[in-house]
Amino acid sequence: MEEGEYRAAAEALRPMLVETARSYLRDTAAAEDMAQETLMRMWQMHDALHSPVEALARTIVRNLALDYLRRRKPLTDIGETDIAAEETDTDHERYRRIMSIIATLPALQQTVLRLRLTEGREYAEIAELTGIKQTALRKIVSRARFRILTIYNEMNI
Repeated sequence: MEEGEYRAAAEALRPMLVETARSYLRDTAAAEDMAQETLMRMWQMHDALHSPVEALARTIVRNLALDYLRRRKPLTDIGETDIAAEETDTDHERYRRIMSIIATLPALQQTVLRLRLTEGREYAEIAELTGIKQTALRKIVSRARFRILTIYNEMNI
């Protein structure tokens, strides 16, 4: 890909890259950084690129965003979260509701969710403890989170 052709492609791709990164990071400044890093990496290989490059760009920005999130280690002990720490009526009530929703989940979902979120255990460790494959554990956690969110939103209507 020629330099001029790359510049035109980069200019057209930049908004999509920022939006893709923002969907993962929920942070505009970090999303801009990820988009810039993606374009820099693509520039380093621009001689070997051929149009269309959108799929490659989207893959690079997604991987950069996921790497960024992994480095941040967003899991914290539930006792350290604002929901548990603050004693305002609203936060205390929200925490109580979420815990009561978790208590209504099927036993397997409760166990896996508590191991993952409350104790901060890795999927590999949970898989070893439960004998369930990591991919299945990720799906269980995902379904549990979705169920909690659905019930919580229904309660607030």
